[in-house]
Amino acid sequence: TNINVTLEWFSNEKSISFANQNLTMMPSTMKYTISLSPYSFNDNFCNLQLIMMAQIQSDRNDICSNKEYGNTTSGDNANYIKLQVDKNSFYGRFIQRGIIDSNIKKVQNQLLDSSFQTISSTNNKQQSYIGILIPRYLYSAILDPDFSVLVDSNPADSVCNSDGGLSK
Repeated sequence: TNINVTLEWFSNEKSISFANQNLTMMPSTMKYTISLSPYSFNDNFCNLQLIMMAQIQSDRNDICSNKEYGNTTSGDNANYIKLQVDKNSFYGRFIQRGIIDSNIKKVQNQLLDSSFQTISSTNNKQQSYIGILIPRYLYSAILDPDFSVLVDSNPADSVCNSDGGLSK
C-alpha cells in the first residue's frame, strides 16, 4: 500500500472537522492526515496496523522525564500520549475514528512500547510507539492524528536516575 502523509501546522487555535467530529487544534499543533491506498488483505477478518513513533529529548542531563498514555477527557473519543522532559511536552492525540472506504469507522489505538525496543527512558529522553489498528478496506483509509508541543507549568515528576534516586 502507498502511504501519503499531509502535515498542517496551526499557529492559532482553530476548529476543524474530521469524520463528522469537531476537533480543536491548539496553537503549536501539527495535524497529520494519513491516506492509505488499497491493501491486499488475506481475508475479510484481517486488520492493518499503522505504527507511529514519537520521541522527545533534551540536551540537559540534570532534568527528569515522564510518559503518560490514556483516554482524553475532552469528549473527543481519542487516546493520548504525553512525553515530557522537564517542562516541555510532546502531546499526541489519536482519535478513534477513521474514514474507511468513504465511511466513518472505529479505529483502535494501542500503546506498543512493550512490543518494540524503545530507547531506554532516561532523565532527558522519552520515546513511545502507538499502533493504529485499521479495519479491512477496499479502496482507501484516512487517519487524522495530531501532535502538540506544550510547555508545562510543572516539570516532569518521574523518578530520575540521579545519585539520590528521586526527582529533583
